[in-house]
Amino acid sequence: MHSLKKGALLALALTPGLALAEAPASFTAAVTSVTAGGVAMAGALVGVAAAIVVVMIAMKFVKRLRGAV
Repeated sequence: MHSLKKGALLALALTPGLALAEAPASFTAAVTSVTAGGVAMAGALVGVAAAIVVVMIAMKFVKRLRGAV
């Protein structure tokens, strides 16, 4: 029974490697797709971060103006 479990685990561990060995083009396409999505997401996140920084600076400026009056 113990060797059966080892054999099943070995087969399970080798399955992804065999799938990649059979179709490297599909793996490359998936990596390219994820990379392109990540680049687009990174650009959007930089834009949101810049907008947040501008809002925080504007809030500090308004507080200083209100205190000066």
